[in-house]
Parts: sequence; C-alpha cells; structure tokens
Amino acid sequence: MYKYIQSRFYRSPEVLLGLQYDMSIDMWSLGCVLVEMHVGEPLFSGANEVGFSHTLNAFTRAHL
Repeated sequence: MYKYIQSRFYRSPEVLLGLQYDMSIDMWSLGCVLVEMHVGEPLFSGANEVGFSHTLNAFTRAHL
C-alpha cells in the first residue's frame, strides 16, 4: 500500500484515512473529475491535506 497514491483533489477517503484500498479508488477519482468538469472547480478543495480533510468531512456530515 502506498501513502501517496492519488492527487489531493481526487483522493478517496480510504487513502486519506490510510485504510486498505482497491481499484474502486479510481472510480472515486473519476467522479471527482467529472464533477469538476461540469461545475468548473474541484468538488473537494483545500490548500493542503488537512484543509482537504476538513472539506471532505463537512461534505460527508451534510450529506449523510
């Protein structure tokens, strides 16, 4: 398992949390890219990994 496997804006929760991952992380990245292409900005942004984590957590809380 690699620690840095995906670019920050497209990084799946499994990779961010250091959990086991499989090829499904690529589907997560694809979904993020498609949303970015549609709306013109990253779905989950942040200046660094901590900022990205806060954005992802806020999104998760709002939609679960």
